[in-house]
Amino acid sequence: MEQITRWRLILGKEAEESLAAMGDSATVPMSAQECLMDKALDEIYSSKNFVEVGGQGGGAGRSFPKASQWLGDIQTIFDKDIVKIIQNDAIERCGLKKLLLEPSVL
Repeated sequence: MEQITRWRLILGKEAEESLAAMGDSATVPMSAQECLMDKALDEIYSSKNFVEVGGQGGGAGRSFPKASQWLGDIQTIFDKDIVKIIQNDAIERCGLKKLLLEPSVL
């Protein structure tokens, strides 16, 4: 089950049903920590959240009003090296230039 849970975190919510079936369950079991990881990763990597640059609205990407809170969350959940990767992806994929102004990113 641990491997199925890891794959679920990697592949996201879209893979929930298929992976749960592999473990003969309705859902993939995740700890509270894994649920936090899933939520943080979903903000950046979910296909429903990703908006190409040039979308509608005032900015170049989607709105992310809780960027500071999200940044704090990923820093407590993941190792430093992983945090750097996620931050870079957030800046590039979602147009989160606001993260560049956060002292912890600098």
